[in-house]
Amino acid sequence: MGMGAASSAAAFSSSPKSARTSFASLIHQKDVFTFGTLVGGLCKMGDTGSAIGLLREMEKGRCRPDVVLHSTVIAGLCKVRPIKEALNHFSEMLSKGICPNVVTYSSLIHGLCNSGRWNEALGLFKEMLGRDISPNVVTFGTLVNALCKQGMVTEAHALLQVMIQRRENPNVITYSALMDGYCLVGQVDEAMSLFSEMIRKGISPDVITYSSLIHGLCNSGRWNEAVGLFNGMVDREISPNVITFNVLVNALCKQGMVTKAHGLFEVMIQRGENPDIITYNTLMDGYCLVGQMDEAINIFSKMIGKGIYPDVITYTSLIHGLCNSDMWEEAIGLFNEMTGRDISPNVITFNTLVNALCKQGMVTKAHGLLEGMIQRGENPDIITYSTLMDGYCLVGQMDEAINLFDFMVNNGHEPSVVTYSILINGYCKRFRIDEALQLFGEMHQKGLKSTIASYNTLIDGLCQLGRVVAAKNLFNDMKSHGQSPDIVTYIVILDGLCKNDCLDEAMELFHGMRSSGVEPNTQICSILIDGMCRSGKIKDATDLFYGIPAKGLLLNVRTYNNMINGLCKEGMLQEANELFLQMEEKGCSPDDFTFNIIVCGLLRKNDTLKAVQLLGDMVERGFAAHDYTVSMLSDLIKSGGQAHEFLELIRKFLPKGKGKGVVLNADSEPIVMEKCIARDCNPQ
Repeated sequence: MGMGAASSAAAFSSSPKSARTSFASLIHQKDVFTFGTLVGGLCKMGDTGSAIGLLREMEKGRCRPDVVLHSTVIAGLCKVRPIKEALNHFSEMLSKGICPNVVTYSSLIHGLCNSGRWNEALGLFKEMLGRDISPNVVTFGTLVNALCKQGMVTEAHALLQVMIQRRENPNVITYSALMDGYCLVGQVDEAMSLFSEMIRKGISPDVITYSSLIHGLCNSGRWNEAVGLFNGMVDREISPNVITFNVLVNALCKQGMVTKAHGLFEVMIQRGENPDIITYNTLMDGYCLVGQMDEAINIFSKMIGKGIYPDVITYTSLIHGLCNSDMWEEAIGLFNEMTGRDISPNVITFNTLVNALCKQGMVTKAHGLLEGMIQRGENPDIITYSTLMDGYCLVGQMDEAINLFDFMVNNGHEPSVVTYSILINGYCKRFRIDEALQLFGEMHQKGLKSTIASYNTLIDGLCQLGRVVAAKNLFNDMKSHGQSPDIVTYIVILDGLCKNDCLDEAMELFHGMRSSGVEPNTQICSILIDGMCRSGKIKDATDLFYGIPAKGLLLNVRTYNNMINGLCKEGMLQEANELFLQMEEKGCSPDDFTFNIIVCGLLRKNDTLKAVQLLGDMVERGFAAHDYTVSMLSDLIKSGGQAHEFLELIRKFLPKGKGKGVVLNADSEPIVMEKCIARDCNPQ
C-alpha cells in the first residue's frame, strides 16, 4: 500500500469528516488498494451507506469492486444494519458474477446467528460447502456457539467433529463455546470431558473456559469442584476476572455460606479485580437470604462509597430481605429512597412490598401500593393481584377480594389456579362454602386443573359444616379427575367423618389408605382414636393407641389427649391418670389441654382434692384453666358443697370475679371439651 493510502487509513481513526476529506483527495488514484482502505475505514465507523456509495463510484470506472470489497461491506452491514440488507447485498454480488469466499459466508453466518436465524445460518453453511468453499475456524466457531445457545449441544458437538475431520483445528474459543453449551443444559460431565480433551491437544484454556466450567459446576451444586477448578486456574497463572468471582460468590451465597463468599469478595479486591454492581448485589442478597440485614446494609453502604450506584436489583434484594425479617417499615423507607433516586421499582419490588403489607394485615396500604404501581406505568402481574387477594381473604374481606378479581380480569389478566385457590380458601374460612364451590366449578369450566390443596380446602370446609356426603362426593371426584389424595386429604376427610359420627365409613377409608399409596401417620391415628371414643368404642381406641408404636410411629401430645379424654368421659379416671403419668415417662410433655381434660374429669367425679392438686401443678407449669374448667370451678364454689379450705384453694385458680360469676349451661360441655382437644385437626 502506498504512503497516500496509509495516511488515509490513519485518517479514519479520527472522524468521518477527515475520512471524507481523504476520499476526495484520493479518489482520483482509482486503485483497488485505495478504495479498499476507504471502504474498510467507512465500515469500521459504521458508515455503510457511504461505503456502498463508494462501491457505486468504483463500478462507474474501470476499477471494479472485487469479492474482498463486497465482503467488507457485507461484514459492515451485519454489524450495524438489519441482516436483510446484508443478504440483499450478497444476492446483488452473486448476480454480478462475483463468487463469495470464506469471509463472505462467515460474515453472513455470524450476522444470521446474531439475529437468531440459526436455521438460515446452517443453510448458508451447507451452501458454502456445496460451492467447495472450506469453512475456517471462525465459521465453525460461530455455528457451534449459535447451536449451543439454542440448547442444541449434540448438533454443536457433531459440528466440532466435522471440523476436526476437515482438518480445521478447533481453538480455545470453539471448545469454550461447546463447554458452555453443555453447562447450560446441565451436562457438566460432558463439558469436563471436553476440557480434558482440549488440554490433551495442547490447547491452553483461558479465563472464559474456566468461568464457563465453574458456572456449570456451581449450577449443578458441585461447588467443591468449582472451587478446585478455580484454584487450578490460579495455579496456571490465569487471572480470574470479575465474571469468575461473581459466579463463585453467587454459588457460595446460594449455599448459605455468606462468610466464605465475603472472604472471596475480599480476595477479589486484593488481586486488583474491582467488584462490579453484580458482585455487590449478589453478596447483599446472600446476607438477606440468611437474615443478616445489618451486614447487607453495610455492603450497600460500601458499594455507594466506592462510587457504584445501586440499581433496581440492589433495592429489590434489600427490600425483600427486610420484609422477610419483619422490618417492613424499613423496607418502605428504602422503597421511598429508591424512588427518590429516580430508580423505578419493577414488578418484583412492588410484589415484595404488597406481600409484606398483606402479611401485616395492612391490605388498604397494599392496595394503595397497587394503585401507585399502575400510576407509575408498571403493570401488575398475576402475582401482584393474587397476593393482594390473599391479603383481603386473610382479613375476611371477601367482597374486596372478588372486586379485585373482577378488576384483574377486566384488565386482561387470566386468573390462574393459584388465584382461584386463594379465593376458594378464603370463602371456606368464612364458611361461605357454596360460593367456594361455584368458583371451583368456574375454574374447571376454564380448563384449569384443580390442585390437591384446592380439593383439601373444599373437603375440609364441607366437613366443618357437616356436609359429609358432599365431602365424600368431592373426594371421589378428585380421584376421577386424576388427582391422588395425599396425607392432608385423608386427615381432613377422616376428621370430618369422625366428628360427624360416621366412624364406620372413616374406618373403611382408613383401611384403604395403604392401597392408595398413602401411609397413615400419628395424626390420622389420633383422629380415629377420638372418633372411636366419641362412639363409645373405648376398647377399639385403646387397642389402636397401644398399637401405634408397632407401626413405627411416635405418640404425640394430641394422641395422648384424645385417649385421656375418652377415658375420662367413660369415668375411667385411674386409667386416664396412669396414661397421664406414662406420657411424661415416655418423653411427651403434657400441655394445657391435657391438664384441663383431667381436672374436669376429676371434678365430674367430685374428686376435688386431686383436681386442686393438679390445678396447682398446672399453674406452676405456666398453664391456665380453660373456660369450661373455670365454669366447673365456679359451679363448685356456688354450690357451697365443699369444705371451706378447698373453696379457698379453688378461688386462687379463678380469674378475678369468677367466684360468683355466671355458670355455663351443662349442655355446653361437649362443645367446650371438643375445643380443648381439637387443635391441629385442620391442615394449615
